[in-house]
Amino acid sequence: MLVDDHKNLLTTLGEFLAFKGYAVLKAASGEEALAQLRRQTPDLIILDIGMPGMGGLGFLKRVSAEGGGIAYPVLVLTAKAGMEEFFDTLPVEGFLAKPCPMHVVEEKVREILAKRRAGAESSKCRVLIVEDDSQAMASLRQAFEIRDRFVVEFADNGADALARATLAQPNVVVINEVLTGMSGSKLATLLGSVPSTQHIPVVLHDESHLMDGRRFFQSSVSGRKEKYLSTSDPDLVRRAVEELLEA
Repeated sequence: MLVDDHKNLLTTLGEFLAFKGYAVLKAASGEEALAQLRRQTPDLIILDIGMPGMGGLGFLKRVSAEGGGIAYPVLVLTAKAGMEEFFDTLPVEGFLAKPCPMHVVEEKVREILAKRRAGAESSKCRVLIVEDDSQAMASLRQAFEIRDRFVVEFADNGADALARATLAQPNVVVINEVLTGMSGSKLATLLGSVPSTQHIPVVLHDESHLMDGRRFFQSSVSGRKEKYLSTSDPDLVRRAVEELLEA
């Protein structure tokens, strides 16, 4: 969202950002921006300070959250270059002084959004799914990624799974018992024997019923959170992961 009382800037910068692939909302005042925020939730607000009416500072006060934060990410773009130190004390995403080349604005926008995406990804639950059947893998991916809380990685064999679990340190590993070359229960045992992965929770699912669930738990790692499922239904597997993580 661009918030600026200069119509020429709204038009030129708005068209430039749209050309770069962004969906752009425009508001010519703080009041107009507040009205749009009742209907839209922008990923970033590019805000002018010296506007008639409530102005940029008044707008920031209106969108301030409890605890002193700001309810939306804001990039300040203003001719008031001397206010940079002032904005260093506020929780805004960045400050640019006018006049500023449009490509510099776009680079700053890209940097802010990438940083926020990375932060959001790091707060999600990382799931490593070990599955060597491409169709089953696609179904599991869909079941997990429909929930915004998960970031999913895949491995199609035991050796790759061990390497990925060691490097990525997922929050949970989901393993099919029926794998080529190494059974899922064997992989679970190996994960439990390596100090760097023995703490990672495991969900073992076995639609073929080749594995005895009681035997899996008897041979499991003491203290590790784990679940055994006698089904490979993707939604039930995901639900088991959610229950395990909430336990």
